[in-house]
Amino acid sequence: LKLARPVLSAHRPLSAMPMPGRRSLASVLPLVLALVLLLALNGVLAQGWDEDGQALGIDVDAAAPEVDAGALGPALAWPEVCQPLFDRREGSDYPWAQRCKSYSFGGQDHQDALLCGLAEGRWNHALLCELFRVATDCLEGPRVCAPGGTAIAETLRAGLRRGKAPLPKDAGDMVEVLLVGAAPALVESAPDGKISFATFASMYAVAELCLRAQPKFMQRIYHLRPEALNREGCRDVVVEHFEHVFESLAGAGTVPPKLPRTAPRTGSAAAEQRISSAVRKHIIGLLPQGPLGVADAEPAGTGHYLHLPKDEVWTRFVVRAPRVGADDEPGIARWLGLQKAWGWQNAWAALRLAGKLDELLADEHTAAEHLDAWLEALGAERQGMLDGREVVDGEQRQVGYRRWRVTHRTLTPISGQYRPMWRAALLRRAAEPDVAALFELPGGEANASRGWRCGAVLTWAELPVSCSEALAESGTDVATERGDLDGTSLARAPGGGCHVILNRAVLRSPADAAALGLGDCDVWFGAPTVMHNASYAVRPQWLHAEFNALEVLQRYLLPKALHNISAAARAVHDANSSEPLASRLLHFAESVAEFTYYMFNGALYTRGSAAITILSHHAMFLWLLRHEDDASDRAAAARHRLQALRCLPNWRPHTMPDIEASTCHTAGAYVRGAYWASFEVPPEAARASLAECLGRQLQPSEEAADRGRSDAQRMREALRELRAVPA
Repeated sequence: LKLARPVLSAHRPLSAMPMPGRRSLASVLPLVLALVLLLALNGVLAQGWDEDGQALGIDVDAAAPEVDAGALGPALAWPEVCQPLFDRREGSDYPWAQRCKSYSFGGQDHQDALLCGLAEGRWNHALLCELFRVATDCLEGPRVCAPGGTAIAETLRAGLRRGKAPLPKDAGDMVEVLLVGAAPALVESAPDGKISFATFASMYAVAELCLRAQPKFMQRIYHLRPEALNREGCRDVVVEHFEHVFESLAGAGTVPPKLPRTAPRTGSAAAEQRISSAVRKHIIGLLPQGPLGVADAEPAGTGHYLHLPKDEVWTRFVVRAPRVGADDEPGIARWLGLQKAWGWQNAWAALRLAGKLDELLADEHTAAEHLDAWLEALGAERQGMLDGREVVDGEQRQVGYRRWRVTHRTLTPISGQYRPMWRAALLRRAAEPDVAALFELPGGEANASRGWRCGAVLTWAELPVSCSEALAESGTDVATERGDLDGTSLARAPGGGCHVILNRAVLRSPADAAALGLGDCDVWFGAPTVMHNASYAVRPQWLHAEFNALEVLQRYLLPKALHNISAAARAVHDANSSEPLASRLLHFAESVAEFTYYMFNGALYTRGSAAITILSHHAMFLWLLRHEDDASDRAAAARHRLQALRCLPNWRPHTMPDIEASTCHTAGAYVRGAYWASFEVPPEAARASLAECLGRQLQPSEEAADRGRSDAQRMREALRELRAVPA
């Protein structure tokens, strides 16, 4: 028999045992006999497959009945999931293989995809099922196992005492990490002291990711740490991850805390403080600081924040997120050099785009008709920044391409830089007056518990038409005759009207939700979480707007928002207006903020949507600065417009502007709060300084003209240097 490497204990594998030095055969013989005896009593001998692929220790001569893939049991249910695999042992044409091959986004059985995400599907499916059979001490065959069986401390001990199981060859690592190491350590802390098949499958997915081969000094999304971990390290990752998952659910519960109200959204100060504290704990439980379980160590370098100049045009395009690596002088200098090149590229693109807006928004009555041209111009500018560099390949070359078909689904795993940025943004929302609504869903109180236990933060917008009209206009043929909106990204508003769902951030990962038996955390207004890839399934997910939502967004909301910007700009330049100039300027800024919110939450491009949205935002402020004296001198007009960037504060340190927008349910909430809080100066100061600076730039001075000439010269030099850099 080909034996997997045996396991001596949950914490001390054979490789970790002290080994004797060179001795004579006689002196070593007692040790060998003791080792054999120990293996016989306590070991787990994982039998392998022979050269014909048949499982050893099992009667393989009996005819295996045919199993219809469509007749498989409920997703992640024991023993229904495993029975077809046990009944059909030869080859790879077993029902779960066929199911996984045909899996696609939005399938009715998308829960099954947690199994499909395992690498080497045939091997892993067999091993998963056999290990759980050991864990439940059900070695007589799954047909006699209790439906919905669970592993408890007693069955784990009994299964391990048997010391024998028909496991695939090379199963030793997984046996030690999961069956002998993690499962016994976790069973007591699991809900009700039981490990269900779904919980076991989730633990298996984490262990399988951890044990995957990993090149030295290379980490990708499908790796959990910068360097590969051994058996002990992977066991510890599984244990600490699921201990935290079980504890966080026990601490937060499945029902959000209620705020006593004497009037809508009001309550005592003590009650509000209690709610805020509970929400903060829940956020930290869902997004713990790594390294912890599948959460890797987070980028922690922040020294570069202090080195960004305050009064430079190019800095307005720089997002200050934490860096990986030491904050030493060479590292910060390199970061500044890259950001400076990026900022000047964007400033030059923003100038061209401001000129494009002169053309598109010349007539207020037709402004909304030019949305498509504006979106195309934005994408073309961003695509042009690739400079033909050959080092940019693969999906990165799709930067600036608009999503134009249903299959263009986009998601961002909340890992790496995104984890601390999401946590920081949500904690800021937890300090706001409406904190009790953070995990609410469209539909009001009926869905509040679901949003809380799944950690769902959604964004949406109210449409000016009914859901039926929106469906008819978009050509979405999903709704039934009864008005069913499943799969449409639309939801009826409680008081009438219709909501379109944009972003869906699901902080409870699909694997964690399965482990906790939370069966309603998988589909969010037509968009399923992604489980067919294990590296996505074990992480929180940021599901960007579905394609049908983009169609609705571009038909109803973005055109109106663009029209509002045009009207607000005309009001700013209306010399006969009785409204104070500062008020008109702030109305223009908030009209731009509304458009920006929809762009951030729409993610209209296959790649680069956040950077493109920032470019759009800044270009609109440049476009606002136009003067009759500039008409005859395009260079002077461009230099004048560059000064609008000086009016915008730098982005706030430790933020990503698109995440700030994605933590606000609606555009109105974003414009009132998070938009102004996205800048490095306090919100009231940001409002006042922006209005004062723009008002001053509307009447350009000689001093501003000198600054413009200096900025233009430095921009030309920066772009020349960039062109000289080899591709």
